Amino acid sequence: MIPTVGRDVLGRVIAALLATDQFGADQLDAGATSPLVEVVVVADRARPDVERAVGRSNPGGDERVHIDDGPGRGASWARQAGLEAVHGDLVLFLDDDVVPRAGLLAGHCSLHAVAAGRVVVGYMPVAAERLACSATAIIYDNDYKAECAAFDSDSEHVLRGLWGGNVSLRRVDAVRVPQADGSHAFRWREDEEFGFRCIRAGLGGGVSRDLAADHWFERPVDGYLRDAADQARAGRHLAEVYPDLFVATGPVHQTFLDRTLRTVAAVPVVAPGLRRVTEAVARRYGDGVPTRARVRAVVLARFFAQTEAARRG
Repeated sequence: MIPTVGRDVLGRVIAALLATDQFGADQLDAGATSPLVEVVVVADRARPDVERAVGRSNPGGDERVHIDDGPGRGASWARQAGLEAVHGDLVLFLDDDVVPRAGLLAGHCSLHAVAAGRVVVGYMPVAAERLACSATAIIYDNDYKAECAAFDSDSEHVLRGLWGGNVSLRRVDAVRVPQADGSHAFRWREDEEFGFRCIRAGLGGGVSRDLAADHWFERPVDGYLRDAADQARAGRHLAEVYPDLFVATGPVHQTFLDRTLRTVAAVPVVAPGLRRVTEAVARRYGDGVPTRARVRAVVLARFFAQTEAARRG
């Protein structure tokens, strides 16, 4: 199931899901192209764009693909709307910029076959093509891989730090723990909040790097910094609502310069001016072919944006 606003890469996602190499030969019925699969695309807005993207990937009108309308309230609400249209016993939630590699569907099915009551998380590093042209993609990928390392070392962290985009549940569990909780306060951290509710519902987490997909992450610096501020505000609310589950995380990698500037940023007289200059530089020069300086500028600007957002609430 794919919530979408009609991004161009959506066509690749659908084509990959319909490919026969998603399943082993022993799972195919005689004469069939795949086991029973339905691809539910939820157009949360821009329905004409969604229809064009679906049409390009499905020119023959494969009946396994159908489009439903979302409520226009964001990804979690769109997922919930799509869930109500799903008929199968297993639901795979994919983001509309996450392109499955071969065997993804079969892998998710296999892991659910050996244990019930699990939220299964697949691997989705940023596509190499995006890493070559975007500083924000590099930063996102570094953060994501650091989370994956935490998943590998501590299975309980899978749901405490749930990273959506390539996640499956049995339908009965997905119905029991809705995707949308009725609040907009968790925007940009709704995956974590969903994971917390799964824990409270008694579900367990599972993760496998074999369930792989390529994330075609794309976000200009200006939007990326706005998102970062929203994440910080949502983090404060998560800590208030789930004090027993929320764990604050800091930056993964820091150079000496990073640590020095963060120390200086704690000085009230200096911080406002330093924040404005850093964010202005990142917005002006952060987009384009990534360099070490560009990446560092955006990382520091994100720190200031999140610090200020968390302080103000």
